[in-house]
Amino acid sequence: MKKIKNSNFVKVIKLIYKFDNFGFVILIIDTLLSAVFPVISIFLIKFIVNKIQLGMLDRNKIIEYMLLYLLIEIIDCIRSNYMDIFRTRFDRNMERHIVNMVLKTINKLQLSDFHDSKIYDEIKRANESGTSVVGTYIMSFIDIIRNLISLCTYMVILINFNKAIVFLWL
Repeated sequence: MKKIKNSNFVKVIKLIYKFDNFGFVILIIDTLLSAVFPVISIFLIKFIVNKIQLGMLDRNKIIEYMLLYLLIEIIDCIRSNYMDIFRTRFDRNMERHIVNMVLKTINKLQLSDFHDSKIYDEIKRANESGTSVVGTYIMSFIDIIRNLISLCTYMVILINFNKAIVFLWL
C-alpha cells in the first residue's frame, strides 16, 4: 500500500491536478466522451438497420436518422481535433511548469552544491527527462481508461446482441 501511495504515477496525477485542475477535468471528460461516441454511433446504425429490415421507417425518417448519425460523427471529429490542440497546449504549459519547478529548486542550492557530481547528475536528469515523463504517464493513463470504457461499452452491446458471444469472448 505504501508503494502505491508514493508511486510516480500518483505523484504525476497530483502534479497535473495541482497545476491545472480544470485542464485535468477536461482530459477526464474527453476520455469518457471518446470512449462513448463510437458506441453511440454503433447503436444508432444498429437501430437504423433494424428498423429498415423490419420496414418500420419511411424514407424521410431514414434520412433524419442518417443526418443524426452524421451529426454525431461531426461532433466527435470536432471534439477530437479540439482535444489534440488542447493536449498540445496542456503539454507545453506543463513542460514550462516543470522547468520552473526545477529552476526554483536549483535556485535554492548553494554554489558548493554544484561541485557535487550527484546533485549535478540529478539536475541534468530532471532537465532531460522530467517533462517528457509526465506527459507520457498521463497520456498512457488516459489511453488505458479510454480503452477500458470502450471495452465495457462494447461488451454491453454484445450482451444485448447475444450473451453467448460474450461468454465465448471472455
